[in-house]
Amino acid sequence: MSEKVWIINDEDICSKGRKPAFKDHTANSQLGRSKSRLDERQPEIVEPPQKNPALSFSLAMIVCGGGHIYLGLHRLGIVLALFKILVVLLLVSIFLQWNSVRSLSVQYYAEMPLFIFAVMVFVLTGLVLWLGGAIDAYHRAIKIINESDNGVNRDILPLLANLIFPGWGQFLNGQPRKGSLYLFIGVVGLFSLFVLLAARPFWEIIVFSPVSRAFELILLATLIFFPAALLVWIISIYDIFRTRIGSSLTTPLPRSSAVFALLLAISLGMQLIPDQYYLHHLESARQEMMQYHMTVLPEVFGAVLRLLR
Repeated sequence: MSEKVWIINDEDICSKGRKPAFKDHTANSQLGRSKSRLDERQPEIVEPPQKNPALSFSLAMIVCGGGHIYLGLHRLGIVLALFKILVVLLLVSIFLQWNSVRSLSVQYYAEMPLFIFAVMVFVLTGLVLWLGGAIDAYHRAIKIINESDNGVNRDILPLLANLIFPGWGQFLNGQPRKGSLYLFIGVVGLFSLFVLLAARPFWEIIVFSPVSRAFELILLATLIFFPAALLVWIISIYDIFRTRIGSSLTTPLPRSSAVFALLLAISLGMQLIPDQYYLHHLESARQEMMQYHMTVLPEVFGAVLRLLR
């Protein structure tokens, strides 16, 4: 019976006299598993979510703290919202319980002026935190996206926003510096409106107190600043209209500073050339202030009347 013979024709193996080598698949599999484990240990790079600065600012304007909640800063947003709610509740409770406040003013006459000024400071602080929080939310969103803000695409949105509050449209237009200036003037104007509305009921409480003169000076400042704030509000609306809508017109519109100077000149001209009806109302207001035992404002109104006559 013949035997079968296997002949190896590999010259390298035959020449070296070695057996053919076989690969160790076990070592390769262990190496692959170790690489996969290293890949699993490496942290995945997650890009931060893109935030819209205009949206964060608008949410903060609509709801105090809303912009921070949108950015993920929930605690800060809730704190701002709670403080704004406290301010609103305080004003509403004073308005609804004003008769009780007046009765308490008789019993605690010495402490009531301090209470009145505390309310004014509390309201002003709430306004500053509200609009300051909106500005902070805008700049935090800018840091997140790490690029400049070019404003919203729709031209009508900044104009509508400025009709609600001065400076809002400038932020939607990507002009935070100019918007911050208009917002500051808007805050003081809104506080001036609050003082003017609360002047008569507050004055009934502190009329004979030592701080009555200081309150009159504050009231005088609000009487001067409130019309100026309204004028600046109009200028802010015109500025947005000129930037977003007027740029598409064939004839360029004049600059905002020129319009401001024109409106200021018109308002001063109306003050310098009043009619008898205007003088009569100034005199009536002066007499009414004197009936309320005011001293500073009647003197100022009297000086204005002497100048105009």
